[in-house]
Amino acid sequence: MGAMDEPGHQLALFFKPSGGMGGQLLTITANGSDTASSMKEKKTRSWQDISLGDVLASIGRDNNLKTKVTDRFKSILFDQLDQTGESDINFIERLARDHDALGKVVGDILVFSQRNSGINASGQPLKTVSLGFPGNVSSWRMSAPGRQKFAQVSASWYDVRETAHKIVTAGSGQPVQYLEKVYPSEATAREAAQSKLKASQRGDSVLTLSGMVPPGSLMLVETPLNITGLRKGVDGRWRVNQVSLSMTTGGFTYSVQAVRPE
Repeated sequence: MGAMDEPGHQLALFFKPSGGMGGQLLTITANGSDTASSMKEKKTRSWQDISLGDVLASIGRDNNLKTKVTDRFKSILFDQLDQTGESDINFIERLARDHDALGKVVGDILVFSQRNSGINASGQPLKTVSLGFPGNVSSWRMSAPGRQKFAQVSASWYDVRETAHKIVTAGSGQPVQYLEKVYPSEATAREAAQSKLKASQRGDSVLTLSGMVPPGSLMLVETPLNITGLRKGVDGRWRVNQVSLSMTTGGFTYSVQAVRPE
């Protein structure tokens, strides 16, 4: 079977018979392309007075990758940004964590996009998939890990001109989360504090679902879901966080973990 493409996403599907010849189950494994070996090599380098968009473009060129970066991240500025003994792929993932984003390589494209937004790197909304019981939901479970939420996040940065550490905050009230890292500028510290606050305040309930894939639907990470027929407090809008697909003689089946959208 070929690949299913959505702008900013690529899902390669391969059939693997289970149970020998004549088996009743085919497992579909979603495989991204093998990340270039150059992305896994540890590197040490620095950038000065540069935007996040330009940093990602530079890494893309080094690894013969195209780049798709959501607009809100392109203009983030750094006075100093260091990559020390770190592979490009780990560096990208660290930048994504710092900015509450998704950073990954999909095929020959380096994607850096808004987490939990329901849009792809090209800025186009992903199509909503409707799932309901009875119908295409055969089992479900909701869990709430109980992650602590913070009302305020503080980050420190070092002012070279005044040779002093300074603090910026995002949000207000208690409890307060203090970020351990010292940032090189006020702008990067403020962006980090805002991203951590946003991540902290996001709903932490996880909905696990399985059933039959609706005909013609494409279920990828970040796909919006409209859930009906379960119960009050569960029905409504969700967003795919993890997904696996299988194929039986009856058609495609799915197993997903979903989170509440912002």
